[in-house]
Parts: sequence; structure tokens; C-alpha cells
Amino acid sequence: MQKSLGQKIKELRQNKKMTQGELGVGLVTPSMISQIEADKASPSHKLLSDLAERLGVTIHYFLDDIQTKMERNGTLKYARMLMDAGNYKGASQLFQDLLREPVPHIQTFDIQMDLAHCKHMVGQTQKTIDLYESIIQESISENEPIYAVRALNKMGQIEYDRENLVLAHFHWTKAASIGLRDLQNETDLLTDILLRLAETQNLLGDNPEALRTLQKIQAMRSQLRDPQKIAQLAQNFSIVYKDSGAYRQAADYANEAVSLFEELHLSSRSTHMKIILAQIHDESGSSEEALRILEKCLEQTDSDLMKEIPFILVVMARIFVRSHKLDAAKAYCEKVLASAYSDTEIWIQGHRTLAEIALKQGRFPEAIYNCEQAIHLSQKHHRIAELSRGFTLLCDIYKQQGDFMTAADTFIRMQASIEHHLREKSTIH
Repeated sequence: MQKSLGQKIKELRQNKKMTQGELGVGLVTPSMISQIEADKASPSHKLLSDLAERLGVTIHYFLDDIQTKMERNGTLKYARMLMDAGNYKGASQLFQDLLREPVPHIQTFDIQMDLAHCKHMVGQTQKTIDLYESIIQESISENEPIYAVRALNKMGQIEYDRENLVLAHFHWTKAASIGLRDLQNETDLLTDILLRLAETQNLLGDNPEALRTLQKIQAMRSQLRDPQKIAQLAQNFSIVYKDSGAYRQAADYANEAVSLFEELHLSSRSTHMKIILAQIHDESGSSEEALRILEKCLEQTDSDLMKEIPFILVVMARIFVRSHKLDAAKAYCEKVLASAYSDTEIWIQGHRTLAEIALKQGRFPEAIYNCEQAIHLSQKHHRIAELSRGFTLLCDIYKQQGDFMTAADTFIRMQASIEHHLREKSTIH
């Protein structure tokens, strides 16, 4: 492999049995010589000429290295410009060229991370994953854990986007483990990983573990520089407490998150959080307050509200079910399920709410159908908490029909399904 400018200077100095102080005396400090040898600083032409004279070579011995470094830096900058402009194929080709002929002063892992991002953006998911796995193995063996953690974080996001929560949980758990052990100063990166991990743990039905993960972030809160992450922390606490039935704490964190998102002028995030606050009020028995919050949300005129309307409709449907306004609740759910909205959580809640409505109206086949739809989606997307809710409702439907044998079989089916998901999770780990 071609030696860098710094490596050549260091090798010549060591061959002459000189210390860094002796080489730099009268010119620069030993610390500056150290940085030059580590390729962290570039000497001026005059300094390089003086160092060459002391090392017994001409300056031409180093000029090729300087030219190469300038050319490679230029290529890297251009590749990143293409990537930022969305020309991922063009950027990929340049990144691959740089990796074929590595230069010591350019960190290979940085280029590999950029290349993986480009591969992902053009839909080459498996090649992206293979590249991240290579980065993880090599960076750990070279004691560069920061790249392993970044790659694991990216892999977690890929699996989360593909709704493979079990694999996302695996990658983020591993990233958190390495990061908390070796990268305690990388607060922003660790916070990002732990927030995603807590969200996934909660979706998988492990509320206590999600709460413990969020408490780890809380312990680092004074070090957080990104106010949006602080708001996200409050949001995650609110959701976990809501799903655990701790409504007072959930409401406190929800109100904090709303205030923080409003201060940051993130209206869409603030609106989403208000809808969650309405859910909390409804589930804790304050349906009138929940409706008041939702009606205020619907008074907004900004375009961000449009993507939240299906969420609002499902929450309103839940409120109407509790207040026995079943026809209105059914109409809201059917409107959501007939739309092009693709959020898994909303679809599951929509089908489960329709099942509850049909059960209250004595339409058992319709109740069973919608409950099975909710269960199917929960199984497919690893929503263990929703899976348990769906099976519990299905058992109730069969009991109200007087079909206690099928109710018992459904309970056994629920146990087997949940055990399968938990076993899959533990097998991957």
C-alpha cells in the first residue's frame, strides 16, 4: 500500500534515530510533528522543505504524495457533492474508485459508510446490508467502534422501515451495548439509538425494558445538545407510560413534548403529540377533554394536519365506541381503512375498533373477521402488544357467542403465537 506523507516523514525520522522534538526544533513543536506524521495536519511548502533537508532527502520525495492527496481529496469532495445532490449512482462509482486504491490519509470506513448510503438510496438493500456487516466486522477488529455503532444504527433503521421489528431490535440493542461501553462521549449518536431501541421495545410489548432504556437517556439529558431529541424523549416516555396504563405520567410527558415541539416550530410533531394526549385522556376516562383536544387539532389549516387525519379519526372512533355512538365510530374506521393511508398501527387499531363495534351490535361474523385482520397484521409486523389485545378480544367474542371451546382454542393459539415471536427475538439475540 502507498505510504502517506506523514508515514514517509515518520519512517525517515525513525531511520535517523531522531525524536519528534529533534526534527522540529526551531521550526515547530513536537506536537505539530506528531500531527503531521499522523496525517492530521499538512505542512506548508517551506516547512516541508526544511524537514526534507533535515531528513536528508529533496522536497521532490514528498511532492507526489501531496499531489495524490489533493487529487483524492478532490474526488472525495465531488463524490459527496453528487451524493448530496441525489446522484447516488455517480457518487457510488467514485466511492468505489476510492476504495479500490485506498490512500492512508482518507478513512476507508467513512467512504464505505457513504457508499452503503448510496446503495440503500438506489434500492440495493442486500448489498447495503452486506457492506454494513463488513464495516462492523472490520471496524471492531481495528478498534474503531464508532463505525460499528453507526453501521448497526443504519441496519436497525433499514429493518425498522421494512417493519422487521425483531431484527431492528437486535441491531439497536447491539449498537447500544457497544456505544454505552466504548463511546460514552458520543451523546447524540447514543441518544438516537436508544430512542429508536425504546420505541421498538415498546412496540414489541416490552414496556418495562423500554422504560429502562429511556431512563438511560434521561441520565444523559444534561449532555444533550439537540433540543429535538429532548422533545422526542418526552414523547417516547409519554407513549410508554400510556401503554403501561400510567396515565398521569403519560399526560405530564405529553404536555412537555407538545410545548417543546411548539418552541421548535415543528407543528406536525406537535399535532401528532396532541393526538396522543387525546388518547391518554380518553383511555383514562376523560373523553370530553380528549374530544376537545382533537377538535382543536382539526381547526388547524396547515398542510401538516392532512397526514394526521387518519390518526385523529381512529382516536375519535375509539372515543365514540366508549360513549356508545357506534355508527359514527364505524364510519370513521371505514373511512380510514378505505384510504391509501399505510401506517400499520392505524390499520390494526381500525380493524380492532370495528371488531369491538360489531361485537357490541351482536354481529359476530363481522367482529371475528375484523379481529382476525388485526391479529394477522400484528403477527406480520411483530406488534406483540397489539397481538395480545387482538387475541384477547377474539376470545371475548367467542365467549359472548357461547362458543367456549373455540375461545379456549383461541387462548392456546394466542400463547403459541406470542411464544413464537418471543422465541424468534431471543434466537436472533
